[in-house]
Amino acid sequence: MFRALRSLLTAWVSCPIKSRSSQASNVSRRPNPREWRARNVWAWAGASGYLSNPTTASFFNVSPYTVPAHPVDASGTAEPIGRFGNCGVGTLEGPGTATFSMSAGKTFHLNERFGLRYEAQFSNLFNLANWGLPNMNITGKFGLISSSQEVAQAGPRTIQMSLRFQF
Repeated sequence: MFRALRSLLTAWVSCPIKSRSSQASNVSRRPNPREWRARNVWAWAGASGYLSNPTTASFFNVSPYTVPAHPVDASGTAEPIGRFGNCGVGTLEGPGTATFSMSAGKTFHLNERFGLRYEAQFSNLFNLANWGLPNMNITGKFGLISSSQEVAQAGPRTIQMSLRFQF
């Protein structure tokens, strides 16, 4: 009994991996930030775009950012004049990604020729919530986060187990 219990509880191989990162984001006034002239937003000098307690409803301080002034024509509508703003590329960072993944495995030797290999892999083991990128369009819901990350092990916890017969 003691020998079987000792065999079960010893000689495990594990590999914990902790990951933390953040993503730079570009402020734009167009729905598609890949279009040229997308950086036509003014940022006021000395003002910070970060909030002390960001939420998914308001991740950034929107007050330092504005679209450059447009002249108003006779009908009272503002026409875009094609001016560039002073807001640089990557001036704001989106929410970070924090994950803790782990794998553990053990080979149970049945005799000299045969064995069973058990492995378990855990992605985002503690199920940490990782928010998606905020809306970066200044004319829309600027700073609103409406999704969570689903890529590169940042999504919800996943567990994968395998049992392999070795001969």
